[in-house]
Amino acid sequence: MNALIWLVGGYGVLLASHFMTKEPIERLLPPDPNRPTPASLAGNSRDYASNHSVIVAGQYFMAIAGLSPILSAIVGLYWGWIPAIVWLLLGVTFLGTPTEYIHMMASVRQNGATMGEITRSIIGEGTGVVTTLALWFLGTITYAIFMTTMAKTMETVPMAAIPTIMLTVIAICFGYLRAYKGISVAKGTIVSLIVWVFFIYLGIKHPISLSYNTWVIILICYTFIAAYLPVWMILAPRDFLNSGVLVGGIGLITIALLIGMPKFIFPAFVGWESARGFLWPAIMGTITCGAINATHSMMSAGIASRQLSNEKHAFGVVSFGTKGETVLCIATIGLIASQFGYDGFISSVVTNAGGAFSTAFSNVASQYMGIPKSIGMTIGALTLTGFVITTMDAYARGARYSVEELANHIPVLDSLQLKKPIVSTFFVVLVGTLLAFYTPFSQLWAGFALVSLTFAIFPYGIMVIRKLESGQAFDGHFYRWIIIPGAFMWISSAAALAFFVYSFFAKAQFVPAGMSIFITVLFVLGTIQIYNKINQLKSGAPMPPSNAAVGQ
Repeated sequence: MNALIWLVGGYGVLLASHFMTKEPIERLLPPDPNRPTPASLAGNSRDYASNHSVIVAGQYFMAIAGLSPILSAIVGLYWGWIPAIVWLLLGVTFLGTPTEYIHMMASVRQNGATMGEITRSIIGEGTGVVTTLALWFLGTITYAIFMTTMAKTMETVPMAAIPTIMLTVIAICFGYLRAYKGISVAKGTIVSLIVWVFFIYLGIKHPISLSYNTWVIILICYTFIAAYLPVWMILAPRDFLNSGVLVGGIGLITIALLIGMPKFIFPAFVGWESARGFLWPAIMGTITCGAINATHSMMSAGIASRQLSNEKHAFGVVSFGTKGETVLCIATIGLIASQFGYDGFISSVVTNAGGAFSTAFSNVASQYMGIPKSIGMTIGALTLTGFVITTMDAYARGARYSVEELANHIPVLDSLQLKKPIVSTFFVVLVGTLLAFYTPFSQLWAGFALVSLTFAIFPYGIMVIRKLESGQAFDGHFYRWIIIPGAFMWISSAAALAFFVYSFFAKAQFVPAGMSIFITVLFVLGTIQIYNKINQLKSGAPMPPSNAAVGQ
């Protein structure tokens, strides 16, 4: 395989799928451009901001990306690059983008509700509470893991200190000028990135070396502020501007590989079984970001849905985000497959995937474009830190939403004042910081991929329930996009849970085993409640209606 064919072919398929699937996916929940969105009704507030679709798309893209597309794409090479690319392209086209669209539209139709509240109102109380609890834990541990990852990166690459800090300052100025001075997105973006390039140069010339513990303290303070302050002030503008950095990073990788056109030294197909397990369903629990990852509902339902100015932008936002992740996966695989053989992959890449990415990034930039390795390493580090910090603060905010929702339904949490944003933010940051110092991250993170699969049964269940409530017949389009993919995801999730629970216990990895059992409980509970609701609707038994706006 030549890198030219890999990149052009992969990117071409994604571009074609964006245009070819827009109409059938939007038919599932047709957007109404005349219906006021939650953001347009609320105006600029702490958690709602009617933003330009480009800003929402950039914020959503950066929030769901993080390091996961890089790490999952690299680990997914255990079976070879052919299984990885096939799963990535099929998954994002027929599973990832449709489910994210359902998440966002269901949230928009319920005043920007999170998936916990949506499942509560449509599927059942028990599933809703457990889902909200799972989302809170997911957001908190994501903040913990990414905070420590960020601190380690900043300690290792001191040249990234000044540009990383100053991008936050630039983002606040950008947000203020957008909100109060009406500056255009194009003008604000160009000026912001030009100013930021100057600070990149300044950072390379004047690196700031701080200890790991110092960076931890700085990042704890930053997360508290970013998760609490209005979304238009830091979260949206910073993530959006960082998306420009990411697009630039992907562009640099692509140009370098197209200039050099290196051949892949990594095998196309290793075998049906690897150290990660059997190809199916293990690859689905390995490569999630870029294919289908239902934990992204924390961003599409609750964060991005509260910024959407018009329903007609929903598909474009989720398609850009999910396919943007896949572009990053394809570029990452191209980097690794052209730089490492399978032996090198096993001995060094999987044990330090982030480092391998930065090294390969620097190598191709230097080898094919003549960029000095120090500059290439800095750009690679900024690409990584851009991923990390945007995901870190976005998931912390999402965890705050979950805490506040739990407090609405659990009196003891309400008595602790956890419905107040400043208290819930403090709680999330405190618990996340404790987890950061006392939790075996690698084992916990190993279990999170299962959440991305098991949560995927909920959007399909929601759509089936909505269809039955409306009294409409299941047509061929509904079978193709909901029934068949939903059945496939249910079977795959059940198989993956069984396989990984057994595997974790066999390896005496009790932390991910315990987490997998919790996920299994959520999966079973959700399945039972979806099944019962469908049976009640089919039998015509009277039952309290759920929020009908989702299906309209």
